[in-house]
Amino acid sequence: MKRSARSVTALTGLAAGMAAILIAVPAWFGAANAHEPELSRYGYWRDIRPLLERHCASCHSGTGPAPVNLMRYLDALPWANSIARQVLQRQMPPWLPDDGTGDFAHARTLDDRETDMLVDWAIGLAPEGPAPEEEPEGPGAEADLPLSRLTLAEPVVIGEMESEAAVCQPLVRGEGVGAAAAGFALIPGEAVSILRRAVLYAGDDCASGTPVFTWVVGQEPRMRPEGVFDRLPEDAGFFLHLSYRKGFDTEGLEFEDAPQVVVFPPLPDRTRPVEILAVEPGTTPVGPATLLSVLPPEGLDPGPDGFAVEAVGNDGAVTPLLRIRRFDADWAEKFAFREPVRLAAGAAIRVSHPGAIVDLVRAPPTGPDEDP
Repeated sequence: MKRSARSVTALTGLAAGMAAILIAVPAWFGAANAHEPELSRYGYWRDIRPLLERHCASCHSGTGPAPVNLMRYLDALPWANSIARQVLQRQMPPWLPDDGTGDFAHARTLDDRETDMLVDWAIGLAPEGPAPEEEPEGPGAEADLPLSRLTLAEPVVIGEMESEAAVCQPLVRGEGVGAAAAGFALIPGEAVSILRRAVLYAGDDCASGTPVFTWVVGQEPRMRPEGVFDRLPEDAGFFLHLSYRKGFDTEGLEFEDAPQVVVFPPLPDRTRPVEILAVEPGTTPVGPATLLSVLPPEGLDPGPDGFAVEAVGNDGAVTPLLRIRRFDADWAEKFAFREPVRLAAGAAIRVSHPGAIVDLVRAPPTGPDEDP
């Protein structure tokens, strides 16, 4: 009964939205005689689904945490107006950094052409277009990952009556996990439909440990730049902080979950260790160094001016690196720069809020073309 009611509500919303569009666009009507609105030149299967698969399938595939499946035409159709509104307001795909500050690897953003395609399709009555002979398969799981793993000491159980859960679980260091790592990945467990975020900590627990790796929904393996590695000291414990949230389609269900952290072993050329540094508000001298990524504080309240990270040169010149005005803890990750930021001797990092974490390499660059 609930599913039927939701379908009716969605279709009603679609009809209301289309009616509003028709009223707002008088060019669609002749001076004397009304006529049908013009169909979009984009079809779902040929143009829209490949775009949705690239940017949305990690959540909206029927197995992810979002209850709306956009990988089938009849499921996506009632949400056409909502899709257009969300992308125009930059609310989807979820991406916290403001436009124009920082150039980040793995950014979950649409370019102008992709946004125009989605909006054109939605206001053009969301045509299906020619359907493929066989419906494309949904996105698959990551393959060919190394066997070096950190595994939970015991599974996490999310009870039937728990709508949200945040747990810190100790990890067991598997064979092959050495003293260094070139990168990390998370393999979700059985509760992939409600897992929102994971953070790997090294230390005594999650509260006092160092955040080594962050994962958000749909995130692929994260590798350090060439020549750079993370230290994994033998005397440190490892803990995984997991955040779960149920949706209307998973309320009342019990889950047992055991995600794993994949550790990529370093190559022989990985000679420069990463330093993970907590920085307080104000200016922190760090140069000469190379800045790799920034993690916003846990529980950030950005305030009216937003959370900001800037580089301050030894000449006083200020370069904006990251600004976040609309914060959502589910999507807080280590924002890695596409090209690591080089800070000369005497340069500093300035942050606006306490608890920010930066990953950097202290060794100074030796030439303008050398990677950090």
